[in-house]
Amino acid sequence: MTKKNIIFLVIDSLRYDRIGVNGNSPSPTPTLDRLLLSSVNFKNFYSVGCPTEFAYPGLTSSTLPLDKGGYSNGIIDREITFSEVLKNNGYHTGIFFEDHFRSSAGYKRGYDDIFYLFDFSRFLDDVKDTVPHYKNLYNSGERPIEYCISKLEDYISILFIDMIDYCLFMEEKKGNKLYHNSLLLHTYNFKELRSLLIKENDLFLSNKKNYILCLFDSNKLTVFDEIRSIVYHRNKRIKFLNFKKGARFLLFRLNMVHLFNFFLKRSHFLPSIRKIINEIFYGYKISKFVSAAYIVNTFSKWIDNMKRDKPFLAWIHTADIHELNFLSNDILQNDSLIKGELKEITEHYNQIRKNKKFKGNALYDLSIKYTDIQLKRLMGILKERNLYDNTIIVLIADHGHLSLEWPKRESVHIARDFFEELYHIPFTILNANLRPSNMNGLYSSLDVVPTLLNLLELPISEHFKGKVINFDLDEGREYVIMEHLGPGPGDFSFKPIRICIRTKEYKLVYLLMPNSEEGEVIELYRIDDDKYELNNLNFSIYQSSPEINNLMDIAKNRAFEIRSENLKIYS
Repeated sequence: MTKKNIIFLVIDSLRYDRIGVNGNSPSPTPTLDRLLLSSVNFKNFYSVGCPTEFAYPGLTSSTLPLDKGGYSNGIIDREITFSEVLKNNGYHTGIFFEDHFRSSAGYKRGYDDIFYLFDFSRFLDDVKDTVPHYKNLYNSGERPIEYCISKLEDYISILFIDMIDYCLFMEEKKGNKLYHNSLLLHTYNFKELRSLLIKENDLFLSNKKNYILCLFDSNKLTVFDEIRSIVYHRNKRIKFLNFKKGARFLLFRLNMVHLFNFFLKRSHFLPSIRKIINEIFYGYKISKFVSAAYIVNTFSKWIDNMKRDKPFLAWIHTADIHELNFLSNDILQNDSLIKGELKEITEHYNQIRKNKKFKGNALYDLSIKYTDIQLKRLMGILKERNLYDNTIIVLIADHGHLSLEWPKRESVHIARDFFEELYHIPFTILNANLRPSNMNGLYSSLDVVPTLLNLLELPISEHFKGKVINFDLDEGREYVIMEHLGPGPGDFSFKPIRICIRTKEYKLVYLLMPNSEEGEVIELYRIDDDKYELNNLNFSIYQSSPEINNLMDIAKNRAFEIRSENLKIYS
Protein backbone atom coordinates (compact mmCIF):
# COMPACT_ATOMS: atom_id res chain seq x y z
CA MET A 1 0.00 0.00 0.00
CA THR A 2 1.34 3.46 -0.95
CA LYS A 3 1.69 5.61 2.13
CA LYS A 4 -0.45 8.71 2.10
CA ASN A 5 0.72 12.15 3.14
CA ILE A 6 -0.83 13.59 6.30
CA ILE A 7 -1.88 17.16 7.04
CA PHE A 8 -2.95 17.57 10.65
CA LEU A 9 -4.65 20.97 10.73
CA VAL A 10 -5.45 22.34 14.19
CA ILE A 11 -7.73 25.39 14.03
CA ASP A 12 -7.31 27.14 17.35
CA SER A 13 -10.51 28.12 19.22
CA LEU A 14 -13.02 26.94 16.60
CA ARG A 15 -16.33 26.07 18.22
CA TYR A 16 -18.45 23.23 16.86
CA ASP A 17 -21.64 25.30 16.81
CA ARG A 18 -20.22 28.16 14.69
CA ILE A 19 -19.79 25.99 11.60
CA GLY A 20 -22.50 26.39 8.96
CA VAL A 21 -23.51 22.72 8.61
CA ASN A 22 -23.72 22.53 12.40
CA GLY A 23 -26.38 25.24 12.56
CA ASN A 24 -24.72 28.66 12.26
CA SER A 25 -26.37 31.12 9.88
CA PRO A 26 -25.13 32.87 7.88
CA SER A 27 -22.44 30.24 7.45
CA PRO A 28 -18.88 31.56 7.78
CA THR A 29 -17.52 28.21 6.60
CA PRO A 30 -18.59 27.34 3.03
CA THR A 31 -15.33 25.47 2.34
CA LEU A 32 -15.40 23.53 5.60
CA ASP A 33 -19.12 22.82 5.09
CA ARG A 34 -18.39 21.17 1.71
CA LEU A 35 -15.56 19.13 3.20
CA LEU A 36 -17.69 17.95 6.13
CA LEU A 37 -20.53 16.95 3.83
CA SER A 38 -18.09 14.90 1.73
CA SER A 39 -16.68 12.99 4.72
CA VAL A 40 -17.49 12.23 8.35
CA ASN A 41 -18.84 14.96 10.62
CA PHE A 42 -18.49 14.16 14.32
CA LYS A 43 -21.44 15.58 16.23
CA ASN A 44 -20.25 14.83 19.79
CA PHE A 45 -16.48 15.24 19.83
CA TYR A 46 -14.69 16.68 22.87
CA SER A 47 -11.27 18.05 23.72
CA VAL A 48 -9.55 16.72 26.83
CA GLY A 49 -8.44 20.21 27.85
CA CYS A 50 -8.76 23.95 27.35
CA PRO A 51 -6.78 26.14 26.58
CA THR A 52 -4.13 24.91 24.09
CA GLU A 53 -1.54 23.90 26.69
CA PHE A 54 -4.16 21.65 28.33
CA ALA A 55 -5.44 20.25 25.02
CA TYR A 56 -2.20 19.34 23.24
CA PRO A 57 -1.18 16.20 25.18
CA GLY A 58 -4.38 14.54 23.95
CA LEU A 59 -3.87 15.55 20.31
CA THR A 60 -0.15 14.76 20.09
CA SER A 61 0.30 11.71 22.32
CA SER A 62 -3.22 10.40 23.05
CA THR A 63 -2.72 10.99 26.77
CA LEU A 64 -4.67 12.99 29.32
CA PRO A 65 -3.53 16.47 30.38
CA LEU A 66 -2.62 15.50 33.96
CA ASP A 67 -0.67 12.34 33.07
CA LYS A 68 3.10 12.18 33.60
CA GLY A 69 3.53 15.33 35.68
CA GLY A 70 0.83 17.33 33.93
CA TYR A 71 0.58 19.67 30.97
CA SER A 72 3.09 22.17 32.39
CA ASN A 73 5.70 19.52 31.56
CA GLY A 74 4.19 19.19 28.10
CA ILE A 75 4.72 15.75 26.59
CA ILE A 76 8.41 15.38 27.41
CA ASP A 77 7.74 12.35 29.63
CA ARG A 78 5.00 10.77 27.50
CA GLU A 79 6.27 7.50 26.08
CA ILE A 80 5.70 8.22 22.38
CA THR A 81 4.03 10.77 20.10
CA PHE A 82 2.13 10.66 16.82
CA SER A 83 4.94 12.42 14.96
CA GLU A 84 7.53 9.94 16.28
CA VAL A 85 5.49 6.99 15.04
CA LEU A 86 5.28 8.53 11.56
CA LYS A 87 8.95 9.52 11.45
CA ASN A 88 9.94 6.01 12.56
CA ASN A 89 7.88 4.66 9.66
CA GLY A 90 9.50 6.69 6.90
CA TYR A 91 7.66 10.02 6.95
CA HIS A 92 9.31 13.41 6.47
CA THR A 93 7.82 15.54 9.25
CA GLY A 94 7.33 19.29 9.64
CA ILE A 95 5.55 21.40 12.24
CA PHE A 96 4.21 24.88 11.59
CA PHE A 97 3.71 26.06 15.13
CA GLU A 98 1.85 29.19 16.19
CA ASP A 99 2.34 28.95 19.93
CA HIS A 100 5.24 29.05 22.33
CA PHE A 101 5.84 25.85 24.27
CA ARG A 102 8.96 25.68 26.39
CA SER A 103 11.73 23.52 24.90
CA SER A 104 11.43 21.29 27.96
CA ALA A 105 7.81 20.51 26.96
CA GLY A 106 8.87 18.11 24.17
CA TYR A 107 6.56 19.28 21.38
CA LYS A 108 9.42 19.21 18.88
CA ARG A 109 9.74 15.44 19.27
CA GLY A 110 9.59 13.58 15.97
CA TYR A 111 9.93 16.56 13.62
CA ASP A 112 12.55 17.02 10.92
CA ASP A 113 11.58 20.65 10.17
CA ILE A 114 10.36 23.13 12.76
CA PHE A 115 8.91 26.55 11.93
CA TYR A 116 8.58 29.11 14.72
CA LEU A 117 5.57 31.19 13.71
CA PHE A 118 4.83 33.23 16.83
CA ASP A 119 5.91 36.70 17.87
CA PHE A 120 8.71 37.22 20.37
CA SER A 121 6.22 38.89 22.74
CA ARG A 122 4.72 35.45 23.50
CA PHE A 123 7.66 34.91 25.85
CA LEU A 124 6.59 38.00 27.79
CA ASP A 125 3.07 36.58 28.12
CA ASP A 126 4.59 33.48 29.65
CA VAL A 127 6.59 35.56 32.13
CA LYS A 128 3.50 37.60 33.02
CA ASP A 129 1.57 34.42 33.81
CA THR A 130 4.32 32.74 35.81
CA VAL A 131 6.44 35.20 37.84
CA PRO A 132 3.51 37.07 39.50
CA HIS A 133 1.95 33.71 40.36
CA TYR A 134 4.88 32.68 42.56
CA LYS A 135 5.34 36.22 43.85
CA ASN A 136 1.73 36.19 45.09
CA LEU A 137 2.22 32.76 46.67
CA TYR A 138 5.16 34.14 48.62
CA ASN A 139 3.49 37.44 49.58
CA SER A 140 0.33 35.68 50.76
CA GLY A 141 2.31 33.26 52.90
CA GLU A 142 0.91 30.22 51.05
CA ARG A 143 4.40 29.03 50.17
CA PRO A 144 7.85 29.80 51.66
CA ILE A 145 10.34 31.86 49.68
CA GLU A 146 12.59 28.83 49.14
CA TYR A 147 9.77 26.99 47.34
CA CYS A 148 8.98 29.96 45.05
CA ILE A 149 12.64 30.58 44.25
CA SER A 150 13.20 26.90 43.44
CA LYS A 151 10.25 26.86 41.01
CA LEU A 152 11.35 30.06 39.29
CA GLU A 153 14.99 28.99 39.04
CA ASP A 154 13.92 26.05 36.90
CA TYR A 155 11.51 28.16 34.89
CA ILE A 156 13.87 31.07 34.15
CA SER A 157 16.75 28.74 33.27
CA ILE A 158 14.68 27.24 30.47
CA LEU A 159 13.11 30.59 29.51
CA PHE A 160 16.43 32.25 28.71
CA ILE A 161 17.57 29.23 26.69
CA ASP A 162 14.33 29.30 24.68
CA MET A 163 14.48 33.06 24.07
CA ILE A 164 18.11 32.94 22.95
CA ASP A 165 17.39 29.94 20.68
CA TYR A 166 14.42 31.76 19.14
CA CYS A 167 16.56 34.82 18.33
CA LEU A 168 19.28 32.63 16.83
CA PHE A 169 16.69 30.76 14.75
CA MET A 170 15.29 34.04 13.38
CA GLU A 171 18.78 35.35 12.61
CA GLU A 172 19.66 32.19 10.68
CA LYS A 173 16.37 32.14 8.77
CA LYS A 174 16.66 35.74 7.60
CA GLY A 175 16.68 35.64 3.83
CA ASN A 176 15.76 31.94 3.76
CA LYS A 177 13.60 31.24 0.70
CA LEU A 178 11.12 29.27 2.82
CA TYR A 179 10.31 32.38 4.85
CA HIS A 180 8.32 35.29 3.44
CA ASN A 181 9.04 38.74 4.80
CA SER A 182 6.72 39.32 7.72
CA LEU A 183 5.84 42.44 9.67
CA LEU A 184 5.45 40.19 12.69
CA LEU A 185 8.55 38.00 12.51
CA HIS A 186 11.13 40.16 10.77
CA THR A 187 10.92 43.57 12.45
CA TYR A 188 13.20 42.98 15.43
CA ASN A 189 16.97 43.26 15.59
CA PHE A 190 17.42 39.68 16.77
CA LYS A 191 21.18 39.97 16.99
CA GLU A 192 20.90 42.77 19.54
CA LEU A 193 18.11 40.97 21.40
CA ARG A 194 20.17 37.79 21.62
CA SER A 195 23.19 39.71 22.93
CA LEU A 196 21.01 41.34 25.60
CA LEU A 197 19.57 37.97 26.65
CA ILE A 198 22.97 36.27 26.83
CA LYS A 199 24.25 38.97 29.19
CA GLU A 200 21.10 38.71 31.30
CA ASN A 201 21.37 34.93 31.46
CA ASP A 202 24.95 35.27 32.72
CA LEU A 203 23.69 37.65 35.40
CA PHE A 204 20.98 35.19 36.40
CA LEU A 205 23.42 32.26 36.58
CA SER A 206 25.81 34.26 38.77
CA ASN A 207 23.25 34.55 41.60
CA LYS A 208 19.88 32.94 40.87
CA LYS A 209 18.30 33.68 44.25
CA ASN A 210 19.15 37.39 44.18
CA TYR A 211 17.97 37.65 40.56
CA ILE A 212 14.54 36.23 41.45
CA LEU A 213 14.22 38.46 44.52
CA CYS A 214 14.82 41.43 42.19
CA LEU A 215 11.94 40.18 40.00
CA PHE A 216 9.73 40.21 43.11
CA ASP A 217 10.65 43.84 43.80
CA SER A 218 8.09 45.98 41.95
CA ASN A 219 10.32 49.06 42.20
CA LYS A 220 13.17 47.56 40.19
CA LEU A 221 13.23 47.48 36.40
CA THR A 222 14.15 44.12 34.88
CA VAL A 223 15.25 42.89 31.49
CA PHE A 224 11.63 41.93 30.84
CA ASP A 225 10.61 45.58 31.24
CA GLU A 226 13.32 46.49 28.73
CA ILE A 227 12.08 43.86 26.28
CA ARG A 228 8.49 45.08 26.72
CA SER A 229 9.69 48.53 25.70
CA ILE A 230 11.38 47.03 22.60
CA VAL A 231 8.16 45.21 21.68
CA TYR A 232 6.05 48.34 22.29
CA HIS A 233 8.15 50.49 19.99
CA ARG A 234 8.24 47.73 17.39
CA ASN A 235 4.42 47.57 17.50
CA LYS A 236 4.14 51.34 17.07
CA ARG A 237 6.41 51.13 14.04
CA ILE A 238 4.31 48.38 12.50
CA LYS A 239 1.11 50.34 13.07
CA PHE A 240 2.68 53.32 11.31
CA LEU A 241 3.67 51.12 8.38
CA ASN A 242 0.14 49.73 8.19
CA PHE A 243 -1.32 53.23 8.20
CA LYS A 244 1.00 54.26 5.38
CA LYS A 245 -0.31 51.48 3.19
CA GLY A 246 -3.33 53.63 2.44
CA ALA A 247 -6.58 52.77 0.77
CA ARG A 248 -7.08 49.18 1.85
CA PHE A 249 -6.69 50.14 5.50
CA LEU A 250 -9.02 53.08 5.11
CA LEU A 251 -11.62 50.61 3.85
CA PHE A 252 -10.81 48.33 6.72
CA ARG A 253 -11.24 51.11 9.27
CA LEU A 254 -14.57 52.11 7.77
CA ASN A 255 -15.61 48.51 8.14
CA MET A 256 -14.58 48.68 11.80
CA VAL A 257 -16.80 51.73 12.28
CA HIS A 258 -19.75 49.77 10.89
CA LEU A 259 -18.95 46.95 13.28
CA PHE A 260 -18.76 49.42 16.15
CA ASN A 261 -22.22 50.83 15.34
CA PHE A 262 -23.54 47.33 14.94
CA PHE A 263 -22.31 46.27 18.37
CA LEU A 264 -23.75 49.36 20.07
CA LYS A 265 -27.22 48.21 19.12
CA ARG A 266 -26.75 44.86 20.85
CA SER A 267 -25.79 44.89 24.52
CA HIS A 268 -24.20 41.44 24.58
CA PHE A 269 -21.52 42.76 22.21
CA LEU A 270 -20.29 45.41 24.65
CA PRO A 271 -17.08 43.53 25.65
CA SER A 272 -15.89 43.95 22.04
CA ILE A 273 -16.25 47.75 21.89
CA ARG A 274 -12.91 48.58 23.52
CA LYS A 275 -11.10 46.35 21.04
CA ILE A 276 -12.79 47.99 18.08
CA ILE A 277 -12.13 51.56 19.32
CA ASN A 278 -8.43 50.69 19.59
CA GLU A 279 -8.41 49.34 16.06
CA ILE A 280 -10.24 52.33 14.59
CA PHE A 281 -8.01 54.96 16.20
CA TYR A 282 -4.68 53.17 16.53
CA GLY A 283 -4.58 50.90 13.52
CA TYR A 284 -4.94 47.17 12.99
CA LYS A 285 -4.32 45.00 16.05
CA ILE A 286 -0.84 43.52 16.34
CA SER A 287 -1.33 39.79 16.61
CA LYS A 288 1.10 37.56 18.45
CA PHE A 289 0.77 34.89 15.78
CA VAL A 290 1.30 34.93 12.04
CA SER A 291 -1.79 34.81 9.86
CA ALA A 292 -3.15 31.61 8.37
CA ALA A 293 -2.20 32.98 4.94
CA TYR A 294 1.43 33.23 6.04
CA ILE A 295 1.33 29.62 7.23
CA VAL A 296 -0.26 28.42 3.98
CA ASN A 297 2.44 30.25 2.01
CA THR A 298 5.20 28.76 4.17
CA PHE A 299 3.74 25.26 3.85
CA SER A 300 3.53 25.72 0.07
CA LYS A 301 7.24 26.59 -0.15
CA TRP A 302 8.09 23.71 2.19
CA ILE A 303 6.47 21.07 -0.01
CA ASP A 304 7.86 22.68 -3.19
CA ASN A 305 11.41 22.40 -1.81
CA MET A 306 10.98 18.92 -0.38
CA LYS A 307 12.24 15.75 -1.97
CA ARG A 308 9.27 13.62 -2.98
CA ASP A 309 11.01 10.36 -2.07
CA LYS A 310 8.89 9.81 1.06
CA PRO A 311 5.44 10.80 2.34
CA PHE A 312 5.14 13.83 4.60
CA LEU A 313 3.42 14.80 7.82
CA ALA A 314 2.64 18.52 8.15
CA TRP A 315 1.31 19.57 11.56
CA ILE A 316 -0.27 23.01 11.07
CA HIS A 317 -1.73 25.21 13.80
CA THR A 318 -3.61 28.42 12.96
CA ALA A 319 -4.56 31.02 15.58
CA ASP A 320 -6.56 33.69 13.72
CA ILE A 321 -9.82 32.75 15.45
CA HIS A 322 -8.09 32.91 18.83
CA GLU A 323 -6.87 36.42 17.94
CA LEU A 324 -10.11 37.50 16.20
CA ASN A 325 -8.02 38.27 13.12
CA PHE A 326 -9.57 38.39 9.66
CA LEU A 327 -6.95 39.87 7.32
CA SER A 328 -3.47 38.77 6.20
CA ASN A 329 -2.02 41.93 7.60
CA ASP A 330 1.40 40.51 8.45
CA ILE A 331 2.48 39.64 4.90
CA LEU A 332 4.40 42.26 2.96
CA GLN A 333 3.53 42.95 -0.69
CA ASN A 334 0.10 41.35 -0.47
CA ASP A 335 -2.24 43.92 -2.07
CA SER A 336 -4.15 41.44 -4.21
CA LEU A 337 -4.48 38.97 -1.35
CA ILE A 338 -5.87 41.61 1.02
CA LYS A 339 -8.25 42.92 -1.64
CA GLY A 340 -9.79 39.49 -2.17
CA GLU A 341 -10.05 38.81 1.57
CA LEU A 342 -11.63 42.19 2.26
CA LYS A 343 -14.27 41.58 -0.39
CA GLU A 344 -15.31 38.22 1.08
CA ILE A 345 -15.14 39.42 4.68
CA THR A 346 -17.27 42.49 3.90
CA GLU A 347 -19.86 40.35 2.10
CA HIS A 348 -20.13 38.04 5.09
CA TYR A 349 -20.37 40.94 7.51
CA ASN A 350 -23.27 42.39 5.47
CA GLN A 351 -25.03 39.02 5.69
CA ILE A 352 -24.65 39.10 9.48
CA ARG A 353 -26.08 42.63 9.67
CA LYS A 354 -29.16 41.54 7.72
CA ASN A 355 -29.81 38.56 10.00
CA LYS A 356 -31.89 39.88 12.89
CA LYS A 357 -31.75 36.50 14.62
CA PHE A 358 -27.96 36.43 14.71
CA LYS A 359 -26.58 35.57 18.15
CA GLY A 360 -22.90 35.90 18.85
CA ASN A 361 -19.89 38.07 18.18
CA ALA A 362 -19.49 39.19 14.57
CA LEU A 363 -15.71 39.50 14.97
CA TYR A 364 -15.52 35.86 15.99
CA ASP A 365 -17.50 34.74 12.95
CA LEU A 366 -15.45 36.98 10.64
CA SER A 367 -12.24 35.39 11.90
CA ILE A 368 -13.79 31.98 11.19
CA LYS A 369 -14.68 33.22 7.71
CA TYR A 370 -11.06 34.33 7.18
CA THR A 371 -9.77 30.92 8.29
CA ASP A 372 -12.19 29.25 5.87
CA ILE A 373 -10.81 31.41 3.04
CA GLN A 374 -7.30 30.18 3.84
CA LEU A 375 -8.54 26.60 4.06
CA LYS A 376 -9.81 26.97 0.50
CA ARG A 377 -6.35 28.25 -0.56
CA LEU A 378 -4.68 25.27 1.13
CA MET A 379 -6.96 22.81 -0.70
CA GLY A 380 -6.20 24.60 -3.97
CA ILE A 381 -2.43 24.36 -3.41
CA LEU A 382 -2.68 20.63 -2.81
CA LYS A 383 -4.75 20.13 -5.96
CA GLU A 384 -2.42 22.27 -8.09
CA ARG A 385 0.49 20.03 -7.07
CA ASN A 386 -1.49 16.80 -7.54
CA LEU A 387 -1.17 16.04 -3.83
CA TYR A 388 -4.78 16.32 -2.72
CA ASP A 389 -6.00 12.79 -3.53
CA ASN A 390 -2.96 11.21 -1.86
CA THR A 391 -3.17 13.29 1.33
CA ILE A 392 -5.24 12.44 4.39
CA ILE A 393 -6.35 15.73 5.96
CA VAL A 394 -7.33 15.96 9.60
CA LEU A 395 -9.37 19.04 10.53
CA ILE A 396 -9.85 19.62 14.24
CA ALA A 397 -9.95 22.38 16.87
CA ASP A 398 -7.81 22.21 19.99
CA HIS A 399 -10.64 23.71 22.06
CA GLY A 400 -13.53 26.17 21.82
CA HIS A 401 -13.75 29.88 22.59
CA LEU A 402 -15.35 32.49 24.85
CA SER A 403 -15.40 35.46 22.48
CA LEU A 404 -18.80 34.53 21.14
CA GLU A 405 -20.43 35.97 24.29
CA TRP A 406 -23.14 33.42 23.78
CA PRO A 407 -24.54 31.87 25.85
CA LYS A 408 -24.27 34.72 28.35
CA ARG A 409 -22.90 33.69 31.73
CA GLU A 410 -22.29 35.56 34.96
CA SER A 411 -18.78 34.16 35.27
CA VAL A 412 -16.61 31.94 33.08
CA HIS A 413 -12.87 31.29 32.78
CA ILE A 414 -11.30 29.44 29.87
CA ALA A 415 -8.85 27.59 32.15
CA ARG A 416 -11.33 26.85 34.95
CA ASP A 417 -14.71 25.88 33.51
CA PHE A 418 -15.86 22.90 31.44
CA PHE A 419 -18.74 24.46 29.51
CA GLU A 420 -19.69 23.11 26.08
CA GLU A 421 -18.49 26.20 24.22
CA LEU A 422 -14.97 25.47 25.50
CA TYR A 423 -14.78 21.70 24.93
CA HIS A 424 -17.20 20.72 22.14
CA ILE A 425 -15.05 20.80 18.99
CA PRO A 426 -15.32 19.92 15.27
CA PHE A 427 -13.40 16.97 13.84
CA THR A 428 -13.23 15.26 10.47
CA ILE A 429 -10.85 13.16 8.38
CA LEU A 430 -10.71 13.74 4.61
CA ASN A 431 -9.48 11.44 1.82
CA ALA A 432 -9.40 8.33 3.98
CA ASN A 433 -11.99 6.40 1.94
CA LEU A 434 -14.63 6.99 4.59
CA ARG A 435 -18.33 7.01 3.73
CA PRO A 436 -19.86 10.51 4.18
CA SER A 437 -21.92 10.42 7.35
CA ASN A 438 -22.76 12.08 10.64
CA MET A 439 -21.09 10.35 13.58
CA ASN A 440 -23.40 10.66 16.60
CA GLY A 441 -21.40 8.68 19.18
CA LEU A 442 -19.47 10.35 21.99
CA TYR A 443 -15.74 10.69 21.22
CA SER A 444 -12.60 12.22 22.72
CA SER A 445 -9.57 13.96 21.23
CA LEU A 446 -7.65 11.01 22.71
CA ASP A 447 -9.11 8.93 19.88
CA VAL A 448 -7.60 10.88 16.98
CA VAL A 449 -4.06 9.45 17.02
CA PRO A 450 -4.95 5.73 17.31
CA THR A 451 -7.69 6.12 14.70
CA LEU A 452 -5.31 7.77 12.23
CA LEU A 453 -2.62 5.15 12.79
CA ASN A 454 -5.19 2.43 12.23
CA LEU A 455 -6.23 4.01 8.91
CA LEU A 456 -2.54 4.20 7.93
CA GLU A 457 -1.96 0.58 9.00
CA LEU A 458 0.81 1.71 11.36
CA PRO A 459 1.52 0.37 14.86
CA ILE A 460 -0.57 1.75 17.72
CA SER A 461 1.36 2.12 20.98
CA GLU A 462 -0.02 0.52 24.12
CA HIS A 463 0.65 3.87 25.83
CA PHE A 464 -2.01 5.66 23.79
CA LYS A 465 -5.19 6.04 25.85
CA GLY A 466 -7.50 6.67 22.93
CA LYS A 467 -9.69 4.15 21.14
CA VAL A 468 -9.79 3.30 17.44
CA ILE A 469 -13.04 4.72 16.07
CA ASN A 470 -15.25 2.24 14.26
CA PHE A 471 -16.79 4.32 11.47
CA ASP A 472 -19.34 1.63 10.55
CA LEU A 473 -20.75 0.97 14.02
CA ASP A 474 -20.39 4.50 15.48
CA GLU A 475 -20.50 3.06 18.99
CA GLY A 476 -18.77 5.95 20.70
CA ARG A 477 -17.76 6.10 24.36
CA GLU A 478 -19.86 5.78 27.48
CA TYR A 479 -18.24 9.00 28.72
CA VAL A 480 -15.40 11.43 27.97
CA ILE A 481 -12.95 12.92 30.47
CA MET A 482 -11.73 16.51 30.65
CA GLU A 483 -9.30 17.65 33.35
CA HIS A 484 -6.95 20.37 34.57
CA LEU A 485 -5.56 22.22 37.60
CA GLY A 486 -7.15 25.57 36.77
CA PRO A 487 -5.51 28.88 35.77
CA GLY A 488 -1.78 29.44 36.23
CA PRO A 489 1.18 27.06 36.38
CA GLY A 490 0.30 23.39 36.82
CA ASP A 491 1.57 22.85 40.36
CA PHE A 492 0.11 19.73 41.99
CA SER A 493 1.38 20.61 45.47
CA PHE A 494 -1.20 23.33 46.13
CA LYS A 495 -3.74 23.40 43.28
CA PRO A 496 -6.98 21.42 43.21
CA ILE A 497 -7.48 18.66 40.65
CA ARG A 498 -10.57 19.26 38.54
CA ILE A 499 -12.16 16.35 36.68
CA CYS A 500 -15.15 16.58 34.33
CA ILE A 501 -17.06 13.49 33.22
CA ARG A 502 -19.51 13.94 30.37
CA THR A 503 -22.02 11.44 29.06
CA LYS A 504 -24.73 12.18 26.52
CA GLU A 505 -27.13 12.92 29.37
CA TYR A 506 -25.03 14.41 32.18
CA LYS A 507 -21.96 16.49 32.91
CA LEU A 508 -20.37 16.19 36.35
CA VAL A 509 -17.43 18.24 37.71
CA TYR A 510 -15.43 16.85 40.62
CA LEU A 511 -12.94 18.86 42.72
CA LEU A 512 -10.17 17.33 44.84
CA MET A 513 -8.29 19.81 47.02
CA PRO A 514 -4.60 19.24 47.87
CA ASN A 515 -4.08 17.00 50.93
CA SER A 516 -7.80 16.29 51.12
CA GLU A 517 -8.97 12.69 51.45
CA GLU A 518 -12.40 13.48 50.02
CA GLY A 519 -13.35 15.46 46.97
CA GLU A 520 -16.73 16.91 46.11
CA VAL A 521 -19.05 17.31 43.14
CA ILE A 522 -19.25 21.05 42.48
CA GLU A 523 -21.28 21.03 39.25
CA LEU A 524 -23.89 18.74 37.77
CA TYR A 525 -25.89 19.41 34.60
CA ARG A 526 -28.58 17.46 32.79
CA ILE A 527 -27.20 18.10 29.30
CA ASP A 528 -30.08 16.63 27.32
CA ASP A 529 -32.52 19.07 29.01
CA ASP A 530 -30.14 22.00 29.64
CA LYS A 531 -27.81 22.29 26.64
CA TYR A 532 -26.38 25.67 27.74
CA GLU A 533 -25.63 24.38 31.25
CA LEU A 534 -27.44 27.21 33.00
CA ASN A 535 -28.94 25.11 35.80
CA ASN A 536 -26.37 23.60 38.18
CA LEU A 537 -28.32 20.77 39.85
CA ASN A 538 -28.23 20.07 43.58
CA PHE A 539 -25.96 17.03 43.78
CA SER A 540 -27.38 15.91 47.15
CA ILE A 541 -30.78 15.36 45.51
CA TYR A 542 -29.28 13.18 42.76
CA GLN A 543 -26.81 11.36 45.02
CA SER A 544 -29.05 8.32 45.28
CA SER A 545 -29.01 7.86 41.50
CA PRO A 546 -26.79 4.88 40.53
CA GLU A 547 -25.89 6.60 37.26
CA ILE A 548 -24.72 9.80 38.98
CA ASN A 549 -22.87 7.84 41.66
CA ASN A 550 -21.08 5.92 38.95
CA LEU A 551 -19.95 9.16 37.29
CA MET A 552 -18.73 10.46 40.64
CA ASP A 553 -16.76 7.26 41.24
CA ILE A 554 -15.14 7.55 37.79
CA ALA A 555 -14.12 11.15 38.50
CA LYS A 556 -12.93 10.32 42.02
CA ASN A 557 -10.84 7.36 40.86
CA ARG A 558 -9.23 9.47 38.14
CA ALA A 559 -8.45 12.30 40.59
CA PHE A 560 -6.75 9.95 43.06
CA GLU A 561 -4.92 8.19 40.21
CA ILE A 562 -3.50 11.58 39.18
CA ARG A 563 -2.50 12.40 42.74
CA SER A 564 -0.81 9.02 43.24
CA GLU A 565 1.14 9.21 39.97
CA ASN A 566 2.36 12.73 40.60
CA LEU A 567 3.36 12.04 44.19
CA LYS A 568 5.77 9.44 42.76
CA ILE A 569 7.07 11.91 40.15
CA TYR A 570 7.65 14.79 42.56
CA SER A 571 8.67 12.83 45.68
